[in-house]
Amino acid sequence: IDRQTANLRDTNRSLEVQIAERKRAERVASVLYTISELTNTSENMNTFFEQLHQQLGQLVNNDNFYVALLDDDRKHIRFPYYVDERDAQVVDRRPLGKGLTEFVIASKKPIFIDESVYETLIAAGHVQGPNQCYGTRPRQWLGSPLLVDDEVIGVLSVQTYKDEVNYKQDDLELLNFVSQHVAVALERRRNADEIRRVNAFLEKKVAERTEELVNEIERRKKI
Repeated sequence: IDRQTANLRDTNRSLEVQIAERKRAERVASVLYTISELTNTSENMNTFFEQLHQQLGQLVNNDNFYVALLDDDRKHIRFPYYVDERDAQVVDRRPLGKGLTEFVIASKKPIFIDESVYETLIAAGHVQGPNQCYGTRPRQWLGSPLLVDDEVIGVLSVQTYKDEVNYKQDDLELLNFVSQHVAVALERRRNADEIRRVNAFLEKKVAERTEELVNEIERRKKI
């Protein structure tokens, strides 16, 4: 009876794990689908990032979250969306430096940074020390590159200052998975915005040319 009870307990535990994994997978699929749809449903990029923040929060703690995008000159970083418990957003745009964001951009890989890894990066000169870094030093930091055709266009990041919040490797993999979909969505949104801009420019040119022709016709009629 004890053996059978133990076997049943193990079986139940295994089933609970499988159910939890399945529910998590369904939740991830739902979030990714919603993120992909945000490109078409969001009124503007601010709405897109707000809804992205909300969706990501269903999968991982993102009380502190930002989106960093490289400028076209690839010498500056913009922060179109920034939420932080400790630090207010000081600048919307800054030159590339030696922050954790730049480290992810250079490596082109998702990175999990805790206090020991942070100290190692400082010692190696890859990032700036506490007195030079941007904002309050987090206890744990996750960053994932936004890649389009193997080119980094930005970084998604979550971080925590609390001891009770512990990120895991699964969270980093999940953030990386989400960032791939976000990069595609951003590129699609950029292309759509560019098409709208070009169309608006062409419509303006056509209208101007039409007006010129009408004026020319009227001038000739008068002659």
